[in-house]
Parts: sequence; structure tokens; C-alpha cells
Amino acid sequence: MKSLFPILGTSLLSLLFLVFAILSHRKRTRALAQQELEDAPAAPADEHAGVRRIGALLRPKDAAEIEALKSRVVRAGLTSRDAVELYLTIRWSVVLLGLVVTALIASTTSELEVAVIAFVGITAGTILGPGAWLDGRTRRRQRAISRSLPSTLDLLVTCLEAGLGLEQAIDRVSAESRAGDDVLAAELRTTLAEMRAGLPLTIVFRRFAARIGIEDINTLAAVITQAATLGTNITDVLRGHASTMRHHRMLELEEKAGKANAKLTLPLTICLLPAVLVILLGPAAIMMIRSL
Repeated sequence: MKSLFPILGTSLLSLLFLVFAILSHRKRTRALAQQELEDAPAAPADEHAGVRRIGALLRPKDAAEIEALKSRVVRAGLTSRDAVELYLTIRWSVVLLGLVVTALIASTTSELEVAVIAFVGITAGTILGPGAWLDGRTRRRQRAISRSLPSTLDLLVTCLEAGLGLEQAIDRVSAESRAGDDVLAAELRTTLAEMRAGLPLTIVFRRFAARIGIEDINTLAAVITQAATLGTNITDVLRGHASTMRHHRMLELEEKAGKANAKLTLPLTICLLPAVLVILLGPAAIMMIRSL
């Protein structure tokens, strides 16, 4: 029992570390910065300072790794200022808790096989779990954007043909897309805010494609960027791109329909062939058994 006290103490400290990291992200601190002048307004303290300090300690040192991590987090839809720090804090806190739980299981069991299985399973789950959750969130978000992209692009072309400018058309489309709560509509609102902030059109749509990371959006951003650079009519370019995208979608659906027949062959063979053999050969087998 004495050997359990250090492990329990470590577990308690890990739990406190995780609770502190989460609460520091959600709760606004009430402390105010010291005023340099009496008449100067007091500036509130940084509400996410705790998470930022912990995340800074866990942040990778390589600049390429930092940019790759930021890209993963943004593509998952976590666009807040402290998203990277919060993800790193929770990720390594989960790993630490997994190690503590593994140590507790190893100390309470006398079977080596159980301890090894628990160590491998919990360690793999805690190390790979946060990354798998982030990738799953990214895939769900990309699928939602892919489903709503054709109708959104058609609506954008309609607004442009009605005489609206690109900025006004994006504003109207982002407001009309499912009452403004669609994932693609949220990205369009971010793009619209960047356009109103004065960023060039090429940079705005390059950032728009980088935040989503799917091939259709990359092609759309390249088409709009090329049209803005060469001075061609964006309405004609988007109309042609919408027609090409619709043709590609039909080809993808036909390909999936063709693959469905091949995928159904093995289940049908396994499930129906025994029943067909029993129906066809069963009476003959019964007659042969009776005759013998």
C-alpha cells in the first residue's frame, strides 16, 4: 500500500493540471493590469494566459511543425487564438493521465500479461486519440463543405448574374445558406471580413482554400484568383467552373454506382448461395438418402 501513495499523488496532480488547463481557457480572469496613469482606462488581464503559458511549453520548436499543427487545427474548425495551445495542453494531459492509470493498473495486478496489455492499449489510445479526434473532426467538416458547395456556387453565380458585385454576392450567399449557420457559410463570412479589411482578392481566396483543404475549394480559389489577376469576368468563369464541377459530380456518382455492384457481389455470394444450394439440391439429396 505504501507504494501506491506516490502514484495516487501523481494522479491527483495530473487531474489538477488538466482541470486548470480547461478552466483557464473558459473562464475569464478578473484581475486587472496595473494602471500606468490614474486617468488611463484599466486593461483587463489576458483571459487565456494560463493556457497560453502551458501551450508555449509544449509547442514544437520547429517552425515547420508549428505551421503544420496550426493548419490541422484550423482545418478542424478551431480558429480561436488559443486553439493550438489548448489542443497541446489537453493532448499531453491525456497522455499523462493515461500513464498514471497504467501505473495504477500495473501496481494493483500481479499478472504481467494484463499489465502489458493495459500499458499498450492505454498508451496507444492516449497518444493517438487526440490526433484521431482532430482528423475526424476535419473530415466531417470537409464532407459538410463538399455537400453544400454545388448549391452555394450556383447561388453565387445567380447573385453575380443579377448584377451584384463579388463582395455583395458573397454576403448574400453567406446569409442565405441555411440561415447563416452552415459550415461553408461561416467560411464565406470569414472571407468577406478579410475582403472588407482590405486584403487582396488573391490572398483572401488563398487563405480560404488553406482553411478548408479540399480539392474543389482549391480549384475554386485558383479560378477566382486567375480571373482577378487576368481581369476576366468572374461571372463567366464561375459559371463554367460550376458546370465542370457538376459534370465531375455526376461522374463520381456513376463511379460509386458502378462500384456498388462489385461490392455487393461477395455479400450476396456468401449469404444467398448457401440458401440457393439448399433449395436446389435439398430435395435431390433427400431422395438419394431415402433410396439408399
